Amino acid sequence: MRHILVVDDEPAIRNVLQMTFEADGTSRVSTAGSAEDAVEIVLHDRPDAAIIDAILPCSSGLTLARHMIGRGIPVLVMTGQPEYQRELEASGICCLAKPVSMRRVLVETRLLLDEATRRMAQLRVGLMELNEARSELSRLLEDSRVLVARVQAEREERRIAKGGLRSPFASVWDHFVDEAIAAAGADHGMLQVADLATETLRIVASRGLAAPFLDFFAAVRALDDSTCGAAFKRGCRILAPDISHSTLFVGKESGRVLREAGIQAVQSTPALARDGRVIGVVETHWRTVWQPTEPELTGLDRVVAQIADAIEASELP
Repeated sequence: MRHILVVDDEPAIRNVLQMTFEADGTSRVSTAGSAEDAVEIVLHDRPDAAIIDAILPCSSGLTLARHMIGRGIPVLVMTGQPEYQRELEASGICCLAKPVSMRRVLVETRLLLDEATRRMAQLRVGLMELNEARSELSRLLEDSRVLVARVQAEREERRIAKGGLRSPFASVWDHFVDEAIAAAGADHGMLQVADLATETLRIVASRGLAAPFLDFFAAVRALDDSTCGAAFKRGCRILAPDISHSTLFVGKESGRVLREAGIQAVQSTPALARDGRVIGVVETHWRTVWQPTEPELTGLDRVVAQIADAIEASELP
């Protein structure tokens, strides 16, 4: 059932219009004697169309009409003043010159409603097409993201292989990094092995990290501004749930590298040999602020313990 709002300061006109539109049972009518009352109705019971007298107490019917059109409500204005009619027509607002028969008002209102229905149908079709286009764009963006990640991963593999860092354990390291990322619910990760001769950490496997990041952290010392360096030095897990508030990264070059890589949170957990030495560090990264949960840390520790055993078995320095 269509909802029609009649705005006129003459009660008799409001009553006649209400009876006329409700006679066939296809419409319900709300009435208002002023612009203020009309706006109140629009806010709480939005009409499908409005019929407005051009002259209203304390306000202009034209101003009210423009307000409703701005809300997407089709409007028909009735006026007995030629100057108002010219102003309405110049504004593109449908109008009827008084005196006018109720039959004419009924016909014009129905035409107005039919046009509004047609436009709404066009809008719905447009919105459906827009949503389909957005879905297609999201799919293309996701495909592009996957492709970029694959290219970066392949580039990383070539870089590591060129540097002579690959070993028979390479696929094992990749697997462990994947396990650590899954356990911590992270977005990226890497495994660094300690070179005790030079007292540095070097990357042997990573996931989701591009060349600028990998180049910067290719060799990390215990005193460097990073969670992995701190974990290497202290032999315990170092957390930075929000790098923008971490003293390790604020105002530091390492913080800039992390931000440019899209990383907002990071943790580094040392892999310990049986004699207690730090022989590697497992680092995971998040694109958003991260607060660890007990199951995540427990799962991460389990993976790191396996990595420590594998590093010792690999006889890496």
